Amino acid sequence: MVKGVGVTPANVAEASVTEAIAVDLTRQNVELGELPIERAYLTSHWVKDRESNLKIICKFWRVRHGKYFDKTAFNLD
Repeated sequence: MVKGVGVTPANVAEASVTEAIAVDLTRQNVELGELPIERAYLTSHWVKDRESNLKIICKFWRVRHGKYFDKTAFNLD
């Protein structure tokens, strides 16, 4: 269920709208437990100043190293 939306012009950083969304969510008594975002929002206040219980879900950048292995070629345990 979508509880808040922010719209910005193409020349404005997407993360700049998150403060306004946070105010709207507070008015609705919504507390975030999980935040599925795209990479453009990694600079937002939600990520920088997040509570320890907020789970951030974001697809990572694909790293390419030419003829070398990229980080997805390995499993860490």
